[in-house]
Amino acid sequence: MITPDYDVIVNAILNEDDDDTAPVGLQEYYLSEHSKKMNTIESFEFSNEWIERHPELYKFLKEELDNWWGDQTHDDPEVFRNWLDGNKIVVHPDSYLGTLVEDLLQTYRKRITETWTCEECSKEISEKHPRGHADSIARVGIPDDYPDGIPEDADLSSIKYTNHIYCDRCWRKLYLTPKPKRGNSGPV
Repeated sequence: MITPDYDVIVNAILNEDDDDTAPVGLQEYYLSEHSKKMNTIESFEFSNEWIERHPELYKFLKEELDNWWGDQTHDDPEVFRNWLDGNKIVVHPDSYLGTLVEDLLQTYRKRITETWTCEECSKEISEKHPRGHADSIARVGIPDDYPDGIPEDADLSSIKYTNHIYCDRCWRKLYLTPKPKRGNSGPV
């Protein structure tokens, strides 16, 4: 089985999408250049033309799709019957691209060496870990002027945020654990 060089594909995607024309304010969305690049990889549009310009990737996806087609006789006899009847069967590579993107993100994460410190427990955390990993980063932006929530009529372009950085465990503890209501100490 042909496996493409994921580092080559990551570099090609990052070179292809190397425009810094993001609207003012959107730069705040990313924690670092790494999070911006990972977002670029995650949201990259794999056009047929782009895939064909990368022969190793093209061969890999073609082989994956051929394997998919071979399984159809067992998995979905109706699709196979349609093909026998002369109907054209179009297979879109989305499912393989989803798996490919995960592999590309994993490849890019290996490049990350920078670390941060969790504000709650002071543990060292890094963007190299995927969401949900205990040492991954969760960033929470709290609006300075609206700590209890932004009203619907607020001018969103003028809001200033204070960003907080937590490890996944502390973020879950602080933001996902239900808080007891005041005056209610819970069951006795």
